[in-house]
Amino acid sequence: MYSSCLACHHHLGSNEAVESFPVGRSLAFAPDSGRLWAICTECGEWNLAPIEDRWDAVAECDRIFEETRERGSTGELTLARREGFDLLRVGTQAELPTLRYGARLRRRHAQYMRRKRAAKLMTAFALIGVVVGFALGYAALIGIGFVLVITLLASGVLKSPPVARVPTPDGGWTDMTRRELLDMRLVPTEPHGWQLRIRRKQTLEGPDAFEAARLTLPLLTRSATPKEDLRKALAYIGKKGGTAVSVFHAAARRRGVNRTARVSKLEVHIRLALEMLASREVEERAVADDLAHLQTAWRHAEELAAIQDDVTFDLSVWGRLRREG
Repeated sequence: MYSSCLACHHHLGSNEAVESFPVGRSLAFAPDSGRLWAICTECGEWNLAPIEDRWDAVAECDRIFEETRERGSTGELTLARREGFDLLRVGTQAELPTLRYGARLRRRHAQYMRRKRAAKLMTAFALIGVVVGFALGYAALIGIGFVLVITLLASGVLKSPPVARVPTPDGGWTDMTRRELLDMRLVPTEPHGWQLRIRRKQTLEGPDAFEAARLTLPLLTRSATPKEDLRKALAYIGKKGGTAVSVFHAAARRRGVNRTARVSKLEVHIRLALEMLASREVEERAVADDLAHLQTAWRHAEELAAIQDDVTFDLSVWGRLRREG
């Protein structure tokens, strides 16, 4: 049983309501298809449950749903709330992209705006500090501090943690840093295919490329708006053929047939469209393949979360020692 979000690696929390699936404080289930998702309260990602964990849980969710009186409905999605635990039942005619991404984008955009404001505030304080330092004659001290930070970065002491873990063609997994994420590229192949270049000499295609896209694209769509960009993304999907392969191929060709398209430089609604299609493609394949690879993805999400926690702990200890020293 796994407990970390596949997208942001945040802990999904737990519940005492669904005995056969205690993961997550918010669950969504589709009784007609037998699918069950644990919804991340941090980023809004819908994490599909492994096949052996969801059959009994879906039946149990249906029973709990019928017994719960406090409900709200949009016609396609019905929410039942029970002692801090949210249970969503998806109808057969539900438009999953809108349902799954609407609330997720609202939460993600709000986080993006908070971080943007915080970054501006930190930049302003840094500039004030530099000006004051020079005014007081501390230019040498500021220069030494700057050199120290650069040295620590080069030596790996302040090495940034991996932001994503993606599959490799040999069946393994590899960590990606933020710099690699920003340089990730789509490569068009003829007649209608595409590849994902995660490093200069490392390219993914087929199921591995879709899996990597699903895991990395949410990190590149944080500025997407829940209304305008979602509308544009759905329109772009329809305009470019509606299938994952056709839309990814079209996006890869935006920089020309013989040039690669840097994913982070694509318009945000196109990145969102790719994220939605990659999630759909991986989920459909997961259902068909008995979710064996999804279990592996969850396990690696747990490992990556642990690595990020360790790096955060190390940096906080280092910072405290500096202050106390």
